[in-house]
Amino acid sequence: MGDALMALDAFSIDVSELDDVLDALNNVPPDMVKAMEKGVTTTAVKTLGGSQDRSPVDTGFMSASGFVTTRNVQVSAPQAPVGEREDPGRHSQIVDNQRASLPKDPLVFVAVVGHTARYSLFVHEDMTAFHPNGQAKFLEASFNEHTPDMASNIAKAAK
Repeated sequence: MGDALMALDAFSIDVSELDDVLDALNNVPPDMVKAMEKGVTTTAVKTLGGSQDRSPVDTGFMSASGFVTTRNVQVSAPQAPVGEREDPGRHSQIVDNQRASLPKDPLVFVAVVGHTARYSLFVHEDMTAFHPNGQAKFLEASFNEHTPDMASNIAKAAK
């Protein structure tokens, strides 16, 4: 027990400049905020494109149901094609619900990328299915490919 107390005594964090950090975060220039949002959105759009390129295609409906949404940007067909198993308006409702759930903090940048076809999750997760074109984990693979570029996408947008 004595060693644990000594370790706690030796551990300290200097927070004397925390107010400066908070001031800097609260005073991010508007053009930098726009650049950060644009960089995140660019990454999300590239992720969607890669996901659509990799998604198994039978009728093309699942790929066409792809979307990106942020607080200020929506990328998708205004109404995705209605498949025989889909309800009219479902695509827009899902995208609108995703947008409504995004954080309201202007310095939190979130993009939602997905597919609204009801069977997308099953196709994405079934690693045992044979696909003559495309692959399982189509969205995950695209995410893993494109997210490492997010910082450079933000830097390009800031220039």
